[in-house]
Amino acid sequence: MEILPLELADCSRWILQRPELVVPPYSIAVDINCPACQPPVAAPLAAYLNEFSDLPTLSWKSFDPQLLGRLEKSPLAAQLKVADEDLHLTLAKMGGSILEGPGVISRTRPHPYTFQVCLACKEPENQPFHLHLNQKRFEPGKVVNVIADSFLEWVDGGGDPPSAKCEQGPASHAKPTLL
Repeated sequence: MEILPLELADCSRWILQRPELVVPPYSIAVDINCPACQPPVAAPLAAYLNEFSDLPTLSWKSFDPQLLGRLEKSPLAAQLKVADEDLHLTLAKMGGSILEGPGVISRTRPHPYTFQVCLACKEPENQPFHLHLNQKRFEPGKVVNVIADSFLEWVDGGGDPPSAKCEQGPASHAKPTLL
């Protein structure tokens, strides 16, 4: 049996301790397309939701780009993947995953219960998401509260996917929120 590095062993424990079925399997994708000025938020967001969220049977785990890269190369990835499905999508479908990094929105888009957040200086064109934030407009650490509150409101509202709202074009009444 191969000994996993501590962070992969932690992932393994989180996966093994999951209930068989989390209904609905909510996850969060945080796309950071400007890492120089948009600091990571997945770990503090997971800690915040683990402390304050009352979603039943759901514990939160953050996956930053480095952890996702190491996980993809580990034997654990082969055990998790469903056929040729992307690992990001597999983790999102498990529920309780907070995936962070460039491209995570597009990689998790097929999962309707993934709340999609874009952290960027300016809003990307032609990419639907639920929430766009520029962290430079917030006091340090406050953006985590905004994401968590917006996510919980989205869940309370039924959790509709952004693609269904945003495909109607720029005149749509359901344009993503920009703060």
